[in-house]
Amino acid sequence: MDTPSVDRLFTSAAKQCGENLLAVVLTGMGDDGREGACQVRRAGGRVIAESEETAVIFGMPKQVIEAGVADKVLPLQEIPGAVQRGVAEIRTRKCRDRGRQ
Repeated sequence: MDTPSVDRLFTSAAKQCGENLLAVVLTGMGDDGREGACQVRRAGGRVIAESEETAVIFGMPKQVIEAGVADKVLPLQEIPGAVQRGVAEIRTRKCRDRGRQ
């Protein structure tokens, strides 16, 4: 029996990274990732889900979208740029926060 691992990964990362986490849910079967994505959002992080138009199997992204925790729903080809922008936003915020200390 396979153990779903995306939920475990996202939950652990959310605890460690909080608002500095950007999680991406790509094509996949089932609901693995939904609860973990919820934990990411509760911790202040962001979630990107792959859109139905490019997902080979839309199960995992669909679950995250239907749970209402996807900040962005994008076709696969747009996700790398969104990740780059998200990482830049996190870096900018961290630098700004360091300047306030």
